[in-house]
Amino acid sequence: MISFFGRTKSFLSVHFSRYCNARWRMTSRSAMLEPDAHNHEIYMTEFARWRELYANALQLLDRGLVKSMFQVDGTFTEEQLKNPWKLQ
Repeated sequence: MISFFGRTKSFLSVHFSRYCNARWRMTSRSAMLEPDAHNHEIYMTEFARWRELYANALQLLDRGLVKSMFQVDGTFTEEQLKNPWKLQ
């Protein structure tokens, strides 16, 4: 028998066939799902609100009124390293 990582070929083939059968059973479709137009309308309304809030948050950052919660390592200025709590 051929050994793979201490396992025999027959062991792998049995478990692989079980995996394929399980995968096929789990992915078979019994019904076709249709999107709900009402839910999509609600989502798009909330998404529009989020985009407006995000644009305003970026303006606050640009004006230096708030600090970003994340900054990539290596992009800190000497002043930021000396006083990390100071706004621009």
